[in-house]
Amino acid sequence: MYYLHGGAGVPNFGDELIVRQWLDFLADKVKGPIILPRMRKNPVTVSGMRGKVLKKLFAKQYPNVNYSGALCGYQSKLPKGYWSSFQAGFTFFDDGKKLKGAEEKRILVAQVFHLHGGGYINTLWPNHAFYIGFVAALKRKTGCRIIGTGLGLAPAPVPPEEIRDAFAEALIAFDAIEVRDKASFDFVHSTSNGIANVTLGLDDIFLSPPKIKAGPKSFHMSLHSNKGTDEIVTQLDLDFVDSFERKIFWQCHYRDVARYNELKEKIPNLECLDVMSLTHDPLPIGPDDFMVTSRFHPHMQSSRSGISGQYIAPWEYSENKHSSVLALGSQFSRFPQMNNEPSLKTKELDPTRVQQKQTYWDTEIGKFL
Repeated sequence: MYYLHGGAGVPNFGDELIVRQWLDFLADKVKGPIILPRMRKNPVTVSGMRGKVLKKLFAKQYPNVNYSGALCGYQSKLPKGYWSSFQAGFTFFDDGKKLKGAEEKRILVAQVFHLHGGGYINTLWPNHAFYIGFVAALKRKTGCRIIGTGLGLAPAPVPPEEIRDAFAEALIAFDAIEVRDKASFDFVHSTSNGIANVTLGLDDIFLSPPKIKAGPKSFHMSLHSNKGTDEIVTQLDLDFVDSFERKIFWQCHYRDVARYNELKEKIPNLECLDVMSLTHDPLPIGPDDFMVTSRFHPHMQSSRSGISGQYIAPWEYSENKHSSVLALGSQFSRFPQMNNEPSLKTKELDPTRVQQKQTYWDTEIGKFL
């Protein structure tokens, strides 16, 4: 059993695309008696926020995968708190706790427990620290290989004295942890006393190159429905927008529909792509397109495709994520500044980064199966 767990199942475009890419990669890459080509005998479980949402998103392409929300359901009922949730995971089996249904049986036979990428374990969602403690407890119980890839762990708290040794032990228990930003690397390195096998790597979106299909020259928008993006709506240059043949809104989260409805009053022919389409279909990006986004993964996929654009960071957490895309070569300017320079460096380096990402899996997981 290969157990893949993370923050997907909301649905939210970036998290769902990461799962889709891991399923595609595992189906084509993994061989042997435990995990079979095309996953014919249910050797993989995808675990996330809601099992029903995961199944709706992926079961058509991968009907023989198990989809579960049991772990998330358990931690969501814990008293809110980063360190209390970590401790609940770290002592899960010692305390005789149980998960609903058959999920615990699947977990206990897992050869690999993989925390896939995303920024879902931090102080913004403190109960998710449960997962760090839980995988360490699982390794103590079964000896399975535990791995993290593309994790964003910031903003992160300072461990209190009474929990410091247990947290360090949990991080050191990971056979390998790849994080996607320096703040996360520094957090793991320092709290594990420099012992954890942590690598400063890439977001899991780099597991595969962007799948794109150019169409008419297009103006793309992907915006949160909150006050942090209001200025884009009020200051949007409609003459510039009208210079594009096609106008597309990326509805990355169900809450974004309110922003789409507002923008459609200004841009009557504004199309909307939902999470299902964004996750499974080629992105309609061409070389002369332009993107305005407050969201991280649309910024990432657009810049990897080599186009120009603008970003806005609605809050500090978002600022850190957009900054990491700029560090990879994105030429996007901060709204309302305008920069039409395409992100050619990001596009040029993308094949090397995809190879780096896949090689990390080969080295830290694949050779042990």
